[in-house]
Amino acid sequence: RDNVLEARFQSGVTEYRRIKALCDILDGADCVIAPIEAVMYNVMPPQFLKELRLTLKAGDRINIDDLRKHLIRCSNADKRKR
Repeated sequence: RDNVLEARFQSGVTEYRRIKALCDILDGADCVIAPIEAVMYNVMPPQFLKELRLTLKAGDRINIDDLRKHLIRCSNADKRKR
């Protein structure tokens, strides 16, 4: 059972790193170093990520209804992408 939880955690870390790298590219990073396995996967188009991106920092406030709408928009966009 511990292995299942660990695998889920690792999967989340990998997903986070992949999205972080894409965001770095959108923000103008000159270079992103990634293993060949990572670049073999299809990724979302830049405009798609720009439209769905929401950056919050510690201490930021967001209206709960606005957050709910954003998350629903992300969920629906993910379904369209497939």
